[in-house]
Order: sequence, then C-alpha cells, then structure tokens
Amino acid sequence: MKPTFARTEDMAAQLGVSASCLKRWRVDMIEGAHYTLVNPRVTLYNIELVCDWVVNRNAPQAHQRAIEIYLKSLPSNRSKRAQ
Repeated sequence: MKPTFARTEDMAAQLGVSASCLKRWRVDMIEGAHYTLVNPRVTLYNIELVCDWVVNRNAPQAHQRAIEIYLKSLPSNRSKRAQ
C-alpha cells in the first residue's frame, strides 16, 4: 500500500465534510497513520486510511487490519536484508 496524502481542504472536500469536521474527527484517528502534522499550519491525511476509517467506524477490527497493513508497508518497518 503506497500512501497518498491530501491536505485538510482536499480531504474534507473528498469526504463531503467541512475542514472543522475533519479536525474534530482527528480525536478518534491515529496520528502517524491517519494523519501527520507537518507543522502547525499543515496537516496531511492518508487518503486510503481515512476513507477506510469513515466506512468502518462501526467495525474497528476491520479498520485495525487496514492500519496494520499500512504500518507494515512503511520502509521503516520492513525487515533489513541480510548482508
């Protein structure tokens, strides 16, 4: 899974919600998976995980699988080759 990120305004537009609604939802999201605070003025959202979170809000176990797959796909979590 290669993550694609969107700024707050773009993510809110894609979901059909306001930017302030998206900001309120962050309370229930995981920083570093669903979103990343680049600096105080820029938040980037992982489009695939946020969309999955919206669909599976009532099925946290299903969404947890998506989070685990994403985290395992990060270069920092891949096993290093034997030298």
